[in-house]
Amino acid sequence: PMLRNQTRSDSILMPLLQDNPSQMVAGERSLYLRWFGGKSPYQVSISEDGQALTSQMVENQWLKTQTLSLEATKTYQVTIKDANGQTMTENFKVVATTIDFPEALQEDISLSPESRQTIWAMELAAQKRGQWMLEAYQQASEMADKYYPAWLLRERLEKGLRVRKPK
Repeated sequence: PMLRNQTRSDSILMPLLQDNPSQMVAGERSLYLRWFGGKSPYQVSISEDGQALTSQMVENQWLKTQTLSLEATKTYQVTIKDANGQTMTENFKVVATTIDFPEALQEDISLSPESRQTIWAMELAAQKRGQWMLEAYQQASEMADKYYPAWLLRERLEKGLRVRKPK
């Protein structure tokens, strides 16, 4: 199946960053990324103002980086180059904090930590034209291998599909 906005060419696409004014919270953290298209292997680089923070070759169309120091107010670039020399570069901003955690979730002690984090990721993903989708993806990815609802959310977000709040 074709992804939303995907063409029939073999271009490298990262819907998570391409369709959204993406941002993440600052801190010492790994970065989870997912892309589609292109030809393996891939050279994936994360940089800030031309300075590479990390660069590695991968065979798969996904990556978890080593721990990076992401600073508030900075803009970072993700560059992916495939075996054919095709290149995709997308940006994301790093900010000091996210929106406030919903009070109802803070007070509900019946929720497991996994449920709480997944609901929080869904809440983030539903905010402001998708600007928190990258952060939501990071939250979901941390638990996706051990918590099925987080896996479902991660699958949706990596395709660039937004989460909408019920009316």
